[in-house]
Amino acid sequence: VPYYRQRFDTLGITPSDIKTLDDLQKLPLLTKRDVKENLQFDLFSDNHNKQKILKISTSGSTGEPFVCYADQHQLEIRWAATQRSIEWVGVRFGDRQVRLWHQTIGMSKLQLFREKVDAWFNRRMFIPAFEMSDVNIAKFVEQIQKWNPVFIDGYAESFNFLAHYMKHNKLKGLHLKGIMSSAQVLPEQSRKIIEDSFGCEVFDKYGSREFSGIAYECEAHDACHHIVAESYIVEILKDGRPAQPGEMGEVVITDLNNFCMPFIRYRLGDVAVTIDNTQTCSCGRGL
Repeated sequence: VPYYRQRFDTLGITPSDIKTLDDLQKLPLLTKRDVKENLQFDLFSDNHNKQKILKISTSGSTGEPFVCYADQHQLEIRWAATQRSIEWVGVRFGDRQVRLWHQTIGMSKLQLFREKVDAWFNRRMFIPAFEMSDVNIAKFVEQIQKWNPVFIDGYAESFNFLAHYMKHNKLKGLHLKGIMSSAQVLPEQSRKIIEDSFGCEVFDKYGSREFSGIAYECEAHDACHHIVAESYIVEILKDGRPAQPGEMGEVVITDLNNFCMPFIRYRLGDVAVTIDNTQTCSCGRGL
């Protein structure tokens, strides 16, 4: 990758100098600006296959849309990690699902067609989460009840709207095994309203458009998230150093499987609190 080759040469290091997690700190951080300025040439690997990469774009809701690319290998691993996290909720592959999402962001017509075919085979219904209104919510609730899913995932704020509507109208009839909430952290009060309205537990997902799911909450709800460690090294930095347990710091991601456009020590723009990794979650999974 020309971008990293130049950075390594400037720093006087070689790939063989990076052997441990601590050695990562020898490398500079990668910013969104770095990606934008080097997107089309220097950040692509010399041997990437143009037939097996997918363009990924954010909505641009906070400014200019952000564009990057992922190869088929990484996308398949992301899919597998998603299926595993859903199984933690108690859902099996093929169970009926609903996604409160805006699945069209950054997609071409061909990608959108493939997404719909994929949803059909996976028995997943999409509800447009950005179209929540008093008029639409009643229709969405009716659609969900007819579909009779066992699992719903989507934006936290969307669940808030639906839960308040269902509570106000005293609606029942959903038999869910769980809900997976993402895009923002749910306050405990909101989580309780959603769990009471839907009659199931809420599981938190942490992810981004660049990487999809990065870390997930398990059924223990043990004040921690399990990282998709097969795909990502997650650093939390405070003043440039690794944050200590209990400290809040900046989230920095190294992508281990996207070989067409590797992100090494990428500043995601989020903050998180470090936990003590020597203490295993009560579920016993690690990660």
